[in-house]
Amino acid sequence: MPSGKGTKRSKKKSLKLFGHKVTVEDDATLLDRDRWGEYDAIEMSIRLYHKMPQSKRREVLIHECLHAVCDAIGEDIEHKTIRSVAHGLAQMLDGYLKKV
Repeated sequence: MPSGKGTKRSKKKSLKLFGHKVTVEDDATLLDRDRWGEYDAIEMSIRLYHKMPQSKRREVLIHECLHAVCDAIGEDIEHKTIRSVAHGLAQMLDGYLKKV
């Protein structure tokens, strides 16, 4: 995947997946490449398009985390399956978070 070097980025955060620190940051140029998000296994980073509603952002973050998990366990899962699972998990979290 493209490294995105030289792109407009901000708001760096991180999370842990399988004990590895994965940087999560905004990237204003992702739509130029027709993407909402992107996981980079070499850089251990997830980049998210910066202008998304919170619910869409959550779904895209889950989607990219699923790519990272598949990479870590050596599984090649179809992209449409990852998209569907991410959508379902995001819907479940949205419903749960509204109740807490």
